[in-house]
Amino acid sequence: MATLFNQHDLQVTVDGKTYNLGHSLGWSVIQDPDALLYYNWYYISAEFGDILKQTGKTKRFCFKWL
Repeated sequence: MATLFNQHDLQVTVDGKTYNLGHSLGWSVIQDPDALLYYNWYYISAEFGDILKQTGKTKRFCFKWL
């Protein structure tokens, strides 16, 4: 899993526009009895950030690691 985050760029497509978020800036694993979670930090453009903040709208995201 670390290879996926550290060596590939993440692209997200939403509303017909693709955002290249680049490589992971860092990641960590938190183990919980109910879940194994990965937290990733990517550069997020202001426009993409505004989409994430919207409420009351259904959005479909396509995630792709290159």
